[in-house]
Amino acid sequence: MILRLPVKNDFDFYYELKCEPSSIYWSGFASAPDREKLYVHFMRFVKNNFPDRDFYILEDQGVPTGYLQLTHNNATEIEIGYGVSEKYRGRGYGYCILDQAKQIVAKMNGCINLIGYVRDDNYSSKKCFEKNGFFRNGTYVKRYFALDSSDAKMYLYYWNKQM
Repeated sequence: MILRLPVKNDFDFYYELKCEPSSIYWSGFASAPDREKLYVHFMRFVKNNFPDRDFYILEDQGVPTGYLQLTHNNATEIEIGYGVSEKYRGRGYGYCILDQAKQIVAKMNGCINLIGYVRDDNYSSKKCFEKNGFFRNGTYVKRYFALDSSDAKMYLYYWNKQM
């Protein structure tokens, strides 16, 4: 399994993943994304037009299975966003994505916290973060989930890379 930079041909995979019912649900949206808007957004990743974000495709033997987005919130904090296609869940890809995110951050200079927000009832994501050595410190934000028509607590998980 490798993380690699995205190419234009990855868009169909990314769009299909973002349209999967579980991806829509855990992202907090009410429906699948607009294809054209998502394409424009995705092409900014391909062209590396986000100065504060790094984006990767997880690939296993030439087959895209998931993605990783690292958002540089500031000089000491990078936030994880990731997804694994429903077709490939339960095979350790989520664990692999978080492990590789830690490896990327470990190569960076300085003291950096790698963080992710996880809804309390998203047991798969909680398990991935915890198995990767992330800690939940009790901090949370409330986020509206359209399909539930309610706010949910999103707990902060963090991993610290010392200098």
